[in-house]
Amino acid sequence: MTACSLFILGVSLYTGPNISTFTGIILLIVGIMYLVNPAFVYDDEELELKNLYGMTMRRYSFDTDQMEVRDGRIYANGKKIRVAGWVLVPSEYKDLLDHIQSNSNSAQTPPRKGAEDILDNGIQ
Repeated sequence: MTACSLFILGVSLYTGPNISTFTGIILLIVGIMYLVNPAFVYDDEELELKNLYGMTMRRYSFDTDQMEVRDGRIYANGKKIRVAGWVLVPSEYKDLLDHIQSNSNSAQTPPRKGAEDILDNGIQ
C-alpha cells in the first residue's frame, strides 16, 4: 500500500496537483499506520486483535476461550477469527499459530502427577 501510494504521489506531482495527490496522501498515511501498528498482540494469557490505529478491538483469553488452529486459520469457540493475512508478516503469523497450538495442546493434556503423589498413592 505504501509503494502504491508513493507511485500515485509521484505521478500526480509530475503531472500536477489534482485529486490523485489527495488520494496518494491518504494511502500513504494508511500504509504507514499499517507498518507501525501491530495487527495482533499475544502472550500466555490472551490474544488481542488491534485495528489500524492501534486500539484493541477484540480480546480472546486462552483460559476461557477454546482456541484452535484448523487449516492455517484461527478459531475461537468454533468461530473463525478474521485476521487479514495480507497485512501480516508470514513468520509472525506462523509464530502466533504455533503459540495457539501449544496452548491448546497443554490445556487438553491432564496435569501429570509428581513423584511424591505417585509414591504416596502407592504406599496407601
